[in-house]
Amino acid sequence: MGIFIGDKACWGKGYGPDAIRQLLRYAFEELNLHKVYLTHFGQNERGRRCYEKCGFVQEGVLRDHAFKGGKYHDHPIMSVINPAERRKGR
Repeated sequence: MGIFIGDKACWGKGYGPDAIRQLLRYAFEELNLHKVYLTHFGQNERGRRCYEKCGFVQEGVLRDHAFKGGKYHDHPIMSVINPAERRKGR
C-alpha cells in the first residue's frame, strides 16, 4: 500500500488518513484480505503517525534499504490486520 500527497498545501487536512481508511475498507470488505502492509522512509514521521492513526503497527525495519540524499535510509515495515478477523479470534 502506498500514498503520496505532493501538494504541501493539502497536508494536515485529513486527506491522508481518509484515503488510507477508504483503501483499507475496500481491501478488507470487498477483497476480503487478511492483512495490508507498507514500508516508508524512516524519517517520515508525519507518514508514520498517519499510518498508526489508521491502525498500522510496526513489524520490523528494512535497514539501510534506500539510498537518498547521499546516504542510506531505513524503511520501517508496518501492517494492519483485518479488524473483523481479529474480533473472531483468528
